[in-house]
Amino acid sequence: MIVIQAVLPIFLVVALGRAIAATGLIDRIGWSAIERIGLYILFPALIIDVLSTASFNGSTFAMLAALICGQLLMAAIGLLSHYWPGISKGSVAAIIQSNVRWHTFIGLSVAQAIFGSEGLALLAVAAAGMIPTANLISTSAFAAYSETPGSLRDRMVQVITNPLILACFIGGLLNITNFVPTGPIDDALGLVGQSAITVGLLTAGAAINFKSLHANLSKVLTWSLIRVLIMPILAVGLAYLFDINGLSRSIMIVATATPTASAGVILARQLNGDAALAANLIAMQALLVVFTLPLMLWLLQAV
Repeated sequence: MIVIQAVLPIFLVVALGRAIAATGLIDRIGWSAIERIGLYILFPALIIDVLSTASFNGSTFAMLAALICGQLLMAAIGLLSHYWPGISKGSVAAIIQSNVRWHTFIGLSVAQAIFGSEGLALLAVAAAGMIPTANLISTSAFAAYSETPGSLRDRMVQVITNPLILACFIGGLLNITNFVPTGPIDDALGLVGQSAITVGLLTAGAAINFKSLHANLSKVLTWSLIRVLIMPILAVGLAYLFDINGLSRSIMIVATATPTASAGVILARQLNGDAALAANLIAMQALLVVFTLPLMLWLLQAV
């Protein structure tokens, strides 16, 4: 029940975005503008807010190392999509992105409901390591698999100047220097960051293409199942490899068992990736985790 309560609102907001797009209330130009606001303002504010306040200590570094290793392995698995018959470069990048991203707010909701404030704090630390890694891998994938010609230097500039990467750098710098935003600035960051998730889910819903979903159902379902099942299973294996036990191992499974993040469709659109596939992967995974997340939590108790 806890899992359903955490996931169902996400699915409903995605459905709302699809409904708004179907009415024509907002045209494609309008959605594009909303996506740019999300990419350049809302999601960077959310990332800075999370990273600047995360609390690191010696016991969390093993967990972070294991989670990042898991993301790298999932990126490598995503590279195999290159061999899917008739797949485009933009679709390969979208699949790699889907494999390494995770929905922070679903993770936070589940962690708090099951493990309380201690679990919530540890999940925030996991986010501090996984968010920069996911953004670096995702932007690099879109740059590497871009259909637009460009030099290696152009690709590197595209990655380094991406607003999500810059936000990770700023948030990390604020954390290291202990220059954490307080008062009205912190409140403003929080308010803007909260809007990011809603905007991301609405734009994900608007980008869903049922014709494309029907034509690519096997691709969407296959890679969605790989994401929501293989990533948490890898987390269990890496937890044993890194000798991680107790609450840290539990948080690793919660984080990796969530669906991919809603920011993916915005990044795919702005970097000329397959935004329709990115949106369909988000929607499919939001539906699947209603069933797979309880399964992974059962696995957690079993191991």
